[in-house]
Amino acid sequence: MSKILVTGCAGLIGSHVVELLLDKGYDVIGVDDLSYGSNMMNHPKFKFVESKVQNFSNDNELDAVFHLATLKKPFNGVKCNSSDVMLNSVTMAENIKSICKSTGAFLIFSSTSDVYSNSSTFKETDRLTIGPPTIRRYSYAMTKLWEEQYYMDLFKEGYINGSIARIFGCTSPKAVKGWSGGHIPLFLDNAMRGEDIVIHGDGIQTRSIAHADTIAAGLIRMYEMKQVSSKEIFNLGSDKQASVRTAAEVIKTITNSKSEIKHISTKEAFGDYPEIQYRFADTRKAHKILGVTFDDNLDDIIKEMYEAWKIEK
Repeated sequence: MSKILVTGCAGLIGSHVVELLLDKGYDVIGVDDLSYGSNMMNHPKFKFVESKVQNFSNDNELDAVFHLATLKKPFNGVKCNSSDVMLNSVTMAENIKSICKSTGAFLIFSSTSDVYSNSSTFKETDRLTIGPPTIRRYSYAMTKLWEEQYYMDLFKEGYINGSIARIFGCTSPKAVKGWSGGHIPLFLDNAMRGEDIVIHGDGIQTRSIAHADTIAAGLIRMYEMKQVSSKEIFNLGSDKQASVRTAAEVIKTITNSKSEIKHISTKEAFGDYPEIQYRFADTRKAHKILGVTFDDNLDDIIKEMYEAWKIEK
């Protein structure tokens, strides 16, 4: 059975990828510095290495690398600067390139839907315009797009082989209970605490949310179908949109919370960064080539998270 390296293995998507790979019988090596996640489970086929990806020294034969590690986009209270986001990605990319070259491992690189910025079509072939470098929050999207170009060039040049996933919003009970985890876990945690649910802007902006387990299955499918996924970019996520305000109201209903929904201006929340108005995954390519579907229901995901977090409390 194949041996697979997963970077960012303690994060939301990474932990789901590891569990699914182990369920399928793969041997898995996980690398994470635990800056955003916690240590992994004990499993006879899993080896955990606590390390920054750029410092990880591989001495294993590998069939695949799932490169999921990243620094989160900068925001008030998040522990990194914009420059850290960019430099960290570049240094990780160099080590991942070397590992894949020396082992012949197939690379699955996780990019982000943020590269689409304020697009309204979300097709893998879209021309992408992100934003001016004077707005520091664009550093995350710009860095991911740079990585896409870097790895795709390596694929086309025959230096290494792999494919790229643009991941849209997802969550699960493993999500971080804060802003970096996305609006669903943030709103849910606040509702369970009876604290205000704060929405940026009018709340009519839409987001699509899939279960992190479904995203993980899509990533693994890309590896298992590498003959057709090679040198390709795939959107992974839900095509179902729900407004941020609707999500807050659903969460209040499910939790029977007395929290109040309040609004602050996008200027107050993000400065000059313009709020993304629409976000949904066009997954027709992934469905056609990989045969994957994303049929998760947001209400069901929220209910699952609520029940799991009640037990934790």
